[in-house]
Amino acid sequence: MVSRPEAVTGLESDPRWQLAQRIIASPGFQRSSQLRAFLAYVVEKTLLNRQEEVSEQLIGSRVLGRRPDYDPNEDNIVRVQARHLRARLQEYFANEGRSEPVLLEIPKGSYVPVFRPRPPEVSGAALARLRLGVWLPWALAGLLAAACIWLALGG
Repeated sequence: MVSRPEAVTGLESDPRWQLAQRIIASPGFQRSSQLRAFLAYVVEKTLLNRQEEVSEQLIGSRVLGRRPDYDPNEDNIVRVQARHLRARLQEYFANEGRSEPVLLEIPKGSYVPVFRPRPPEVSGAALARLRLGVWLPWALAGLLAAACIWLALGG
């Protein structure tokens, strides 16, 4: 397994690299050197515009200690670790990373990380207004229909 450097020349000032380093240093990643190395590798290659190096074969051999000629169809270590990494990232952003303004995700079917702004949180009052706005027109239409029927029947 390849040890990942803490700082990669040219990336230290990139806020996306800094985010990845905060994630790697978080408690949820401390017990898994493979997940830390996996995340550092894919973020580094992506930020250096070398996404062609973010492949199952190369992650397996360069990060997870597999032989360069290993067969990903027979050894699913990269897919398994990617699933664990996705779960840990969700945990991070739900807990200690809940105030991060940018989210880092590894989309299913890919190993290339995606950075996107965190969507604004919807308050309880705003959510209640949104729900009210969805059913209120239907309730009024139903009430109007009932009144029309009542009047038509001689009410």
